[in-house]
This record gives sequence, C-alpha cells and structure tokens, in this order.
Amino acid sequence: MQPLRIALLHGLFILTFLGSGCSDQKQARISDAEDAGPVVRVTEPTLRKVTDYTYFTGRIEAPESVKVQARVTGYLVSVDFEPGAEVKVNQRLFQIDPRPYQAALDMAIGQVHLAEARLKLAEADYARAVEIAKTPGAISQQDVDKYAAAR
Repeated sequence: MQPLRIALLHGLFILTFLGSGCSDQKQARISDAEDAGPVVRVTEPTLRKVTDYTYFTGRIEAPESVKVQARVTGYLVSVDFEPGAEVKVNQRLFQIDPRPYQAALDMAIGQVHLAEARLKLAEADYARAVEIAKTPGAISQQDVDKYAAAR
C-alpha cells in the first residue's frame, strides 16, 4: 500500500504543479508586457525626390594662414590678392604709391652729392692751407688744423 500512496502523492504533486502554470495570472502578465511596449506608427512607403546636399551654418579655417601686412606705410595703389585665396611665393600682394619714397630717395641722393661737394671743398681748402703754410707767417698753424679737421 505504501507504493500506491507514494504514486498518488506524486501524481497529486504533478497535477498541482501543472495546474498552477495554466492560471490567468500568466495571461495578465503577458498582456501587461504588451501594453508597456513602445508605440510604433506604421505608414505606407511613398516615392519622392531626395536632396543630396544640405546647407549648414558653420565656419571653416585654413590649416595654415598668414597675417598679410606691408613693411612700409603709404597709400595703396592696388591690392593684388583676394582675401582667403592661395598666394604663391614672391607674388605681389600690394602696390604702394611710390611717389613719397621716390622723393625721399631723390632727397637722400641730393644730400650725398652735397656731402661729396663739401668734402671736395674741404680737401681743396686743406691743400691750399698746406701750400700757404710753407711760406712763413702767411697762415697760422691753428687755421691749418681747422682745415685739416674740416675734411
């Protein structure tokens, strides 16, 4: 009788286990999980033109850039480059009005000629003073020294 009891007890246990799995609580849990999912909108596919480009607001900067600045001041006659464009070595970028610089150069050349003429005069005066100094009492040694210092 003992084995029959054990078999019945096992059978009752198995039926209880299987019965608990078939309850409505499992269905409630499944429907709650379906309700909690994301809402997905479904549409029909359409045929339309797609743009291959888009405009964006932004700023670009060159990897290498140089601040362009003239070495001298003056009025510009022409600007021979476009800002942001590439420039080549020894390409003229600006043309500055050459008239003030030409005038300064002409003035400096004139001053050189004047200094050369004064030097020539001083050397001639010194040579004359040396010749006069050979005659005793015609010129003082102080005057000869002045002519020597002036040359």
